[in-house]
Amino acid sequence: MPDVASQTHAAILQEIRAAQADVDALSKSTKPMNGYMGFELAKSALADLHSAVNDTKDQARLATTVKGAFGRLRLVAGGDVAPAIERARIKFKAILDILEPKTAQ
Repeated sequence: MPDVASQTHAAILQEIRAAQADVDALSKSTKPMNGYMGFELAKSALADLHSAVNDTKDQARLATTVKGAFGRLRLVAGGDVAPAIERARIKFKAILDILEPKTAQ
């Protein structure tokens, strides 16, 4: 597949940074139970996603990477981090709609 445009690539990275900031802000405003790792796992998944997206502009690879990160985030979507994960899910769905446009039939 072709590479995405530089502006699209930058917009994807910005959405990931926004999701990271959202998780960070929620973690600072919440007092999770002792041993709760949801925020740390979400932060790790988003950091890995940002790094992977930063390394490529290939449209197919980006779509696969975003799908993988979404799968990882679903695993930690319970508990206090849930609102931020849901907002990230909506952003990632919009990204995938750009990366994998539906063909008209």
